[in-house]
Amino acid sequence: MSTPETGNTPSAEHAQTLSQPSKLIGNMMKSSGTIKLNQHSKLNLGCGHQKLPGWTNIDMEPSENPDMVLNLGVDTWPFPTDSVDETLAHHILEHLTTEEFFHFMKELYRVLKPNAVCSIAIPHPRHNVFLNDPTHRMPVTPDTIAMFCQANFRAMIETVGGRLTPFWRYNRIDFDMAGNLNCVLDERITEEQRTNGEWRDLEMRENNVVIEWRFLVKAVKPFLDMGEPVPFARKEKPVKKSPVHKIEDYKGDPA
Repeated sequence: MSTPETGNTPSAEHAQTLSQPSKLIGNMMKSSGTIKLNQHSKLNLGCGHQKLPGWTNIDMEPSENPDMVLNLGVDTWPFPTDSVDETLAHHILEHLTTEEFFHFMKELYRVLKPNAVCSIAIPHPRHNVFLNDPTHRMPVTPDTIAMFCQANFRAMIETVGGRLTPFWRYNRIDFDMAGNLNCVLDERITEEQRTNGEWRDLEMRENNVVIEWRFLVKAVKPFLDMGEPVPFARKEKPVKKSPVHKIEDYKGDPA
């Protein structure tokens, strides 16, 4: 899948590589239906035309000439468990159906080494980047990914009493988002609106404010379900009691 033309490269680290032609990766060995990767294995998932030298560039579209043709939402990924150091998933998740999305998340978790990182970029569902593309099948937000994070699940229950669907538990996968969310704003947002935070209010009521979200997730392995957290104790407001009137026996009018 291709990254939309937003004028922003995936990260500063890759700024000098996106325009360079892809090179075939020479550190892959196929054995027993899986591909063994040597040290520092990095997967560019759904690369489209944005191939990265030194990465294994994967896409389902053969005409993009990726290093590997693979349907990431359907096929079993041909990499051993705990074999990948780093992954890039920029503008691919929104192209998946619900079933394919869950398959992708499970395979991503499986192949990543403990504490290995995936860089995710997803378009805001109320920006034309998302709305105009007929291959975008469902909106994916940071809160969607948070449902695969046990730490987020526990923090929400312990601090505000809320509860997200624990997809991390249902699928036995766990990612840590680590609070690194970045917003890429539309060019129509002024410098003043960016500085004073007005764009946050605009995002709640207007389209085409945030182009996309970018953040990292880290694979938390081995999987360990910590059980149910202690719910947030809401402080009950004191009930106002009616004044207590002392009742005495009538003793007659005073003399």
